[in-house]
Amino acid sequence: MEAGGSPTPSYTTQTEFIGRDANVYFAADESGLNGATSSCLQNFKVNINKNLTDVQCFGDDDISSIHNQQFTIDGDLEAIFDSETLRDYVINSTKKAFRLELINTNATAIVTGVYPTILIDGLKAGFNSRDKSDSNNDLVTQTMGFSWQYDTATSATIEILLITDTATVYKHA
Repeated sequence: MEAGGSPTPSYTTQTEFIGRDANVYFAADESGLNGATSSCLQNFKVNINKNLTDVQCFGDDDISSIHNQQFTIDGDLEAIFDSETLRDYVINSTKKAFRLELINTNATAIVTGVYPTILIDGLKAGFNSRDKSDSNNDLVTQTMGFSWQYDTATSATIEILLITDTATVYKHA
């Protein structure tokens, strides 16, 4: 960057993902996600909350520092109530691994058979709420709330894989 200039991002390829590119999978643990069958969902929302706190010390006229606290990952999903499987996850306090898969097979392949992809794996999720619609004239739907938890088997809470045609490596330090 030149002195006095401002950074201007540029993208050679922009891949968009839409509903047809999405699938959600459940399994007992991460190793089962690759062989799992996708679930029919109408909505899937994930919130990653970094949970920052700021500290202002005496004598400072602005925030002195910002600190990370324990982050949380939660969300909800909506599905037609056509079986008791999802309901039983809440009732039985069942922990599940999730995968939100976005693969745009309508984009140009990066290499043969490999398309722009985002995989978000929640390694252990607990379902903590369930609401069911009760309108007599509509399909019965259920909304499930969940919280991802730290998984001691994998030493992680979440894993995200991004496959693009950009030859840059991004690492979390």
